[in-house]
Amino acid sequence: MHKKLLKRCLFFLMVILLFLPSLTSCGLANAKELVIHSFATIQECQEIINRKSEDAEVLLYNLPAQDRNLKGLEYKEGFGCKYTSKEFNFEIFAYEFFDHAGASRYYENVNGNITISKNPKYTFHGNGNLFRYRRVVLDDNKAYVITCKTKDKQKVIDFINSIFTIDMDEYFHNGSE
Repeated sequence: MHKKLLKRCLFFLMVILLFLPSLTSCGLANAKELVIHSFATIQECQEIINRKSEDAEVLLYNLPAQDRNLKGLEYKEGFGCKYTSKEFNFEIFAYEFFDHAGASRYYENVNGNITISKNPKYTFHGNGNLFRYRRVVLDDNKAYVITCKTKDKQKVIDFINSIFTIDMDEYFHNGSE
């Protein structure tokens, strides 16, 4: 009886010790995660290629074929790629649409109609689990989605924020349009 109880206790202790580092690292990164940037024009996305590390590979996607969330939406310009390096990996799809309605529809296609902002022109949604993280940003007539491993999340966000020039913090905290 005691051996059985001891085995169960050891099992639960091992599970807690295995997952505790993952849970705390996710929680600690969330405070910094709320710094949201967007691109002024789609040309800023080209900087992903220009600023890649020496060991990185960038595979450019054939749009719209490789983005299942586009679902026939028309757009002015788009950019899609898979970035792979020793430091971090991610996938991005970014679009300038003809109007806010197109960008909103794309945001809904990715998220399933989730809106978390008081200002429907400017919003974002980030979600993830222990393995995958996804961030979707809506900035008037522009939208982008980034997918990466959860362990790479902060490095990817910092990299993207160093490239995209529009700091959206004012939209979320001041309610500006």
